[in-house]
Amino acid sequence: MANKNKKKTEQKKEKSEQWSPVTMKTIKWSITRELTRTRTLVSLANRALALERNTNNITVLDGYLAQLRNQLVLIEDLPENAIDLLKTNNKLCAQNVFEANRAQISDHLGDRGHEGLVNQMITLIGDVTTTVNNFRSGRVSAIPGTPPPPPSDVLAPGNAHTTDGIAPRRAHPEQHIPERSVDTCQLNKLSFSEYCFEDMEKDLNKYCILAYSLRSKGCRLDDSFFINSFIGKLPQQVMGTVFKKHHQKDRTFQELVGIAYKTISEKRALDQALKMKRGRITTNEVHDDRYPSTSQSRNSSLLPPDSNKGKMTVGHNKALVLSSDSNSSSD
Repeated sequence: MANKNKKKTEQKKEKSEQWSPVTMKTIKWSITRELTRTRTLVSLANRALALERNTNNITVLDGYLAQLRNQLVLIEDLPENAIDLLKTNNKLCAQNVFEANRAQISDHLGDRGHEGLVNQMITLIGDVTTTVNNFRSGRVSAIPGTPPPPPSDVLAPGNAHTTDGIAPRRAHPEQHIPERSVDTCQLNKLSFSEYCFEDMEKDLNKYCILAYSLRSKGCRLDDSFFINSFIGKLPQQVMGTVFKKHHQKDRTFQELVGIAYKTISEKRALDQALKMKRGRITTNEVHDDRYPSTSQSRNSSLLPPDSNKGKMTVGHNKALVLSSDSNSSSD
């Protein structure tokens, strides 16, 4: 009997979960919960990053690194997942309220710092990766009889250190070059969206992840060759601003990334404002077409008060003519 009652309870629970629609409150709660969980993970990783470097600490950081990468993917997809949840409720995704609900979700994400948290995680992943790899490289080179790690420069040609014109000998390059070559190929193949600002941000996030991964393997991101390659890949709407800022003053890769994020955000806000303005103009035109008398009265009300003086109607003119004829006949 106990097993039967338990099965019935589980079946009722499953049915209630299937038929209970998702509400906006549930969607907002899930967004807030995931962002809070991410901030907790970032705080723990930052605390571990500030501790003294030792084997145990590096092991902990390596564990946080995997969690941060997985959480970054989840956080980047958070807006799309929220919209998917919204679409499960037919009332919330109805034609007359869908855009308003989607804007409400976007505002909820913005108020809770979604974009800034994504950028913070990208920077943190790069710092943790660099710390872990640098520590391990130092430990390997400190062991007697172990060859030193290969030179660090990858994308910047011509800056390997030489002595008396003799290039340094690279030990075991096959252990390191293939991994970096994969990241380099992915970075070269990556292309930015030219029209959708949300896709531009996602592409920029992917570019930064690959770039910081290369930095952890020895690539110098502030090299002019790398920076020029980065600017050349940016969307046309963003490239001009970033190039101008870099031309005015030599900036680091991190500074240019921040400028690119800011430019995309400003362009998106301007685009939304223009769309709202066009919508208002269209609404006013439709109102004028439907109610012409209202528009005419509105236009006439704009005229100065003395503009109708000196104007006489046709009936008034006829009355004047008749009165003049009667006066002449009486004379």
